Amino acid sequence: MPRLQPLAARLRGWEGASLRSIHESEHPADELFVYSPDLGGTDRPHLEAVSSPQRLLRPGSRGLASFSDVVRRRAPPRSLVRLWSFIHVTTLRTAAFAALAFVPSALAGDVSVPAGFNVETNAAPALVAGQLNDGSLLYSTGVFGAGELSLLVDGELVPFAAGFGSIAGVAQSPLTGELVVGDSFPGMLWLVDDLNDDGDALDAGETIPHPAPFPRPSTGGEYLPFDLAFAPGSNDLFMTYSTFGAATFEGGVFAIADDAFASFADGFGFAAGLLFVDDALYVADLNNTSFVGRVARLVDGNADGDALDAGELTEFATGLNGAGALVQDASGAFFLTGTFAPDFSSASVARLVDTDDDDVADIVDSAWATGFGFTGGLTLLEGSGGFVPGVEGNGALIVTDFAATTVPRTIRTAPLATTSLVGTISSFSTPEIVVGGTPGASAIWVLSLDVTGSTIKGIGDLCVGFTGTNIISPMLPIGLGEVSLTLLNLRNLSAVAGLDFGIQGFTFEEGRVGIGNAIFGVVDG
Repeated sequence: MPRLQPLAARLRGWEGASLRSIHESEHPADELFVYSPDLGGTDRPHLEAVSSPQRLLRPGSRGLASFSDVVRRRAPPRSLVRLWSFIHVTTLRTAAFAALAFVPSALAGDVSVPAGFNVETNAAPALVAGQLNDGSLLYSTGVFGAGELSLLVDGELVPFAAGFGSIAGVAQSPLTGELVVGDSFPGMLWLVDDLNDDGDALDAGETIPHPAPFPRPSTGGEYLPFDLAFAPGSNDLFMTYSTFGAATFEGGVFAIADDAFASFADGFGFAAGLLFVDDALYVADLNNTSFVGRVARLVDGNADGDALDAGELTEFATGLNGAGALVQDASGAFFLTGTFAPDFSSASVARLVDTDDDDVADIVDSAWATGFGFTGGLTLLEGSGGFVPGVEGNGALIVTDFAATTVPRTIRTAPLATTSLVGTISSFSTPEIVVGGTPGASAIWVLSLDVTGSTIKGIGDLCVGFTGTNIISPMLPIGLGEVSLTLLNLRNLSAVAGLDFGIQGFTFEEGRVGIGNAIFGVVDG
C-alpha cells in the first residue's frame, strides 16, 4: 500500500520537472492527462485531456498549440499510471490510513497561513517550554504534559528536570547560564542547574526554589507567573504575573535582582508574554473585563529600576482580540498568540510591524495565521535567511494550539504557492485551475473527494487527503505571469454529484514544497 513518506520524496523529486520531462517517453509536451478511477458501471466520472495556455509544441509539429486545443484520450497514459502507483487514486479504508501512524487527518489543513509558508501539525515531539542560549529546545512533558522538562537527544525525549506543578515560563541567564523556571502550581520560581554535568538536573540539589522570596498579594491569593526573560547582557530577571484568588485582580511585571522582587510595572490585566528589544521591554496584556488585548512598550527612562513613571509605558499595539506569547523576527516584525481573527471565527497568530520606527505598530494583522483552536506558546527558530516568505527564508515558528487536543504546529518558510478555480466543478463545464508562484517553479494540482486533509512530515498539512478519490496532475512550469493554468473539460460527473471536493496547488523550488490555499465546493452533477 502506498505510504505518505514516499509521496513526500516524490513531491520533492518533482522539482524542476516540466510536463515534457514527465511524459517525454510517450506524449508531446502539450498533452496533459488526468485520470479518474473507475467507480463502477459505465457512467463513471471522466476528465478529458487538457492543454495549458502557455507556449506548447503541437504534436508532430514545430508550430504552437493554441489555448483552445484540447487533446482527448480515454485511457490513462501508462506513465501516469506508474506515477500514481505510489499515490492513492482509489478509495482507501479509513482504518488502513490510520495505520500509517500520521497525525489524524481532522487536524490537518484547517490552519491558513500566507503564501510562502507551510504549517505542519505535530512537527515537534512535545510542547515547547523554552529555548536555551545555545538554541536547543526544552520540551514540557510529564504530569499533565507540564510537570517536567525534557531535551531531545538522538531523536528521543530525555527528562532533564522534574518536580514542577505546571511550567509557566523558562529563561536562561546570558551571563551565568542559570536556568529559571516559573511554576503556577503553586506560584513560585525554581533554579535548575546540572551541577555534575551528567546531562540532566534530576539529582539532589539540582532543582531548588529560587532564593528570592516569592511575594504574595496583600489582598490574599497568590501571584501566578506567566513568562520570564532576562535583560540582554544582564542577570536581571523579569516576570509577568497576574493574581489568583485575591480580593482584587491585578497583573504586572516584577524585576528580580539581588535575590529580591520589585515592581517594574503595574496596572495590567492578564500580563502575558514579555520580550526585550534593546532597552525596551514589550509586554502582551489582556484586559480582564473586556478581553481586549494590547502590547505595551516599557522603558526605564530615568534609570530608577522601574517603568512606573509618567511616559515610561507607551502603547505599541492596541485593540487586539486577545494577547499571549510574543516573539520578534530578524526583520523587526512581532508575532503574537492568544489572539482571534477579527470575526472571531478562530484563534489566530497576529503580526505586528512598526514600519516607520516610531515605536508604534503601523501594521496590526490579527489574521496573519488563522484556524487554530486557541494559540498559546510561541517559539521562533530563525536561520540566516530569516522568517520571510519563499525559499529565501529558513525560519520556523512553533505555535502551541489548544484545539481538540493540545498540539504543536510549526509554521515554516516555503516556496510561494496559491490556488484558484475559475468556473465550477460540474458536468459539461470547462473550469480553469490556476496555480501561482515564482516564475520557473514547477507545479502540480490535486482535485480530491477527501477534504479532511493529511500531514506529510517535513512538508506540512494538506487540505486535500488521500483516503478518497484523487486526481493529481503536473503542470507546465509557472510562467512570467507568475501562474500556470489548466483548462479542464468535464463530463458525466453524476456518479459523484453532491460530494464535497477540494482543489489544492503545489509548487516546487530548490528542493522545497509550497502548499497553496485550498478551494472547496460541492460537485454539481
